[in-house]
Amino acid sequence: MLIIPLNKKTAWKSFPLVTVCLIVFNILIYGTVQNNNPVSSYYFSAKLDQYEFPHYLQHLKIKKPALLKRLQSLPAQQQAMAVYKTLTSDQAFNRQLNSGVIIRVIDKNFAIWEKKHNQYKILNGQISNSDYGTTLAYNSIKTAALYLFLHADTKHLLGNMLLLLLLGFALEKVLGRLIFTFAYFASGIFATTLYILTNTSPLTPIIGATGAISGLMAILIIVFGLRKIQFYYWLIFYANYFRAPAMIIFPVWLANLSYQVISIPLTASPYLIHLSAISISILIALIFKTKRTERRNALIEQPIPIKEPNYRQSINAAMHAIASLNYRKAAALFRTLLHDYPNNLEILQHYHAVLIQLPVTDAYHTVTLRLLKQPVSTRHGAESCLHKYKQYLKRTGNSTRIKSTHTLKLAKTFARFGLVHEAEKIICTAIKHRPDEPVLPELLLVLANAFLKINQEEIQIHYLSLLVKSYPHTEEALIATTFLYEKPVQHLKVH
Repeated sequence: MLIIPLNKKTAWKSFPLVTVCLIVFNILIYGTVQNNNPVSSYYFSAKLDQYEFPHYLQHLKIKKPALLKRLQSLPAQQQAMAVYKTLTSDQAFNRQLNSGVIIRVIDKNFAIWEKKHNQYKILNGQISNSDYGTTLAYNSIKTAALYLFLHADTKHLLGNMLLLLLLGFALEKVLGRLIFTFAYFASGIFATTLYILTNTSPLTPIIGATGAISGLMAILIIVFGLRKIQFYYWLIFYANYFRAPAMIIFPVWLANLSYQVISIPLTASPYLIHLSAISISILIALIFKTKRTERRNALIEQPIPIKEPNYRQSINAAMHAIASLNYRKAAALFRTLLHDYPNNLEILQHYHAVLIQLPVTDAYHTVTLRLLKQPVSTRHGAESCLHKYKQYLKRTGNSTRIKSTHTLKLAKTFARFGLVHEAEKIICTAIKHRPDEPVLPELLLVLANAFLKINQEEIQIHYLSLLVKSYPHTEEALIATTFLYEKPVQHLKVH
């Protein structure tokens, strides 16, 4: 899906060439200069190889025996680095490693490994900022040339490039290529210069791409305000135009800034840089705003009225509001529809999808919990339920309203449909913090059976033993004892 500010009459003469060139250059810098800085020294100093190499070699033995043989044939002094490079480039193995399938929550050293592994992932995306970011203590031509194009990780890059695409297509035609280019670099350089002069930590590397983009955001607000502009959207086989306030780009910028503040602690992309960029950009915008009214108005058209509909027309109107990124209007329409048709699953799902785009409210809690209580009869349904559950926990944090009994019911559903590792996390957490939950013996039996279905007999025996040890006087413990000591391991009968 692609959405950009674009007028129907846009020609190659007014094509935002500078914006495209800036995006390409940012990507090239990230893909070459930043990613040529290894973090292997931290990996080995943290002894992550002692935790991960045995699992990876076992993985290769099963999946890629020829590759394992080649690695083992290397001289001893080369083997460790060769295994490290192979492991870090093996996407399938890393997906399992990051999802807790390889080193599991019940493993003895899980907490130690997880802490070191998370630190390694942070450094892996940010180490080049120390080499090329600008600092008060160390400045050079190299850092001065590159710091405006640095990014901490791939998500940081994608977030900034999305904003640069949206802002550039809206502003370059209005300001003109020369002034747009000046605004981009002036915002970034002014913001970083001011930060360096006021910074008390001279060794903290500064990355300046986000400062320049914050400056463009300020210019957009000054130039367009609350006026609606023309947007072009492309949905694979369908393309069209819609109108929306230029300010809809602001929440995207704010979300990107929030992500940086939360997830990029080792480099300086702080509030002062953004505020400095915004201040100089306001000045630039005010100087050139009056001279660009005609170009600005080229993106602005008269509003199209929307008729008040019946049921199917209300659905269509709500979908149109979504396409226009007017999520509050869409939410209001779906809320009314859900009041009139309280058992309509289609409305409930659409309403939930819209509420995800808005701040967390009582409606989001209510709708999400209703969806999580829907019966599940297929693997696909269980995966969808798991996605909603994880998304809900991530958005609500400590304010989650899901009850422990409901969480354990979800764990049972996940286990039955083969999502054993997610079920395992929930059940182990419950045993640790709420061991008196009456449903836990049954869940341990379900979990053991689920591991057997994926040929993990050792883990099945572990949970059967845990069941017998922790809940010895239950009916489930009696069943587990029977299968542990009197019969060959097989599928267990679970009520």
